[in-house]
Amino acid sequence: MHKEEKSIMFVVNPRSAGGRTMKRWKNTEIMLKSERVGGYHVAYTSKVAEATQITREAIKEGYQHIIAVGGDGTINEVLNGFYENGQKIAASSYFSFLATGTGSDFQRMFPDHDYKEAIFSIIRRERIIHCDTVRVTYTSWDKTGESRYYINTADLGIGAETCMRVNQNSKQLGGFLTFLSAAIRTLFAHQNFQAQVLVDGIKVFSGSTPEIVAANGRFFGGGIMIAPEAEIGDGLLDLIIIEDISKGKFLLSMPAAYRGKHIRQSCVKTYQGRRVDITCSQAVPLETDGETPGTSNASFEILPGDILLAL
Repeated sequence: MHKEEKSIMFVVNPRSAGGRTMKRWKNTEIMLKSERVGGYHVAYTSKVAEATQITREAIKEGYQHIIAVGGDGTINEVLNGFYENGQKIAASSYFSFLATGTGSDFQRMFPDHDYKEAIFSIIRRERIIHCDTVRVTYTSWDKTGESRYYINTADLGIGAETCMRVNQNSKQLGGFLTFLSAAIRTLFAHQNFQAQVLVDGIKVFSGSTPEIVAANGRFFGGGIMIAPEAEIGDGLLDLIIIEDISKGKFLLSMPAAYRGKHIRQSCVKTYQGRRVDITCSQAVPLETDGETPGTSNASFEILPGDILLAL
């Protein structure tokens, strides 16, 4: 196989969005063939975490541009394939995504990133962003210390619990209703937890909380603008801490959160920094880009401009 034939690899999750991603991808391939687009290859995932391994092997084989096709979880798995043993595999490799999942929260950072039109601009790499990524160190479900990467948001608390509920059930209602209904059901079973939070080594919070978010992007949970001031290229994490509030008040504040107006409320504290360390009194579920790899305690470190994002 010649080097030029290894330019682009599409990593497709055929089960994403209840199988709708595969139908959409078949139509995409028809369109690519009609436009005589060549020089790309396609790999399909069949199990959890396989997209990471596919991406890692593709980059080592010389592929310069990896495009994730699926939901936020697929995007996250592909992103992690750019790294191995704590390092980027190739400094000049490009990362792109075609969002087809239920939540598609990272795509919301790019409102003009229409699927059909984006395909050709991505292939041509018309727009390149030096995008920050985040390395999080946490406790895996088997109680060992692990690290992984994310590009959009991570959280400890009710958001992660909601994500676990969403991933264990049908997503046929679509992003908004799926996440909203899961969040409401999770809220009534949720118990706040004690946490201490450091930002760049300075203690900013110690107390009871239902939710802590360490964001690179702005959206999570099927459209909640949890971090309205976040930028993916500013070299900073946006930290959102919800202080100890009643379940009723939490529920009433949710409509404001979809518009990013919740940060005006006195119970919501926001900070920015390059590193965040969170220590909890108990094991609290962690969510990263729609995946739930483990629990607290957790440390988050921003990696400025670490990924070449082609749009």
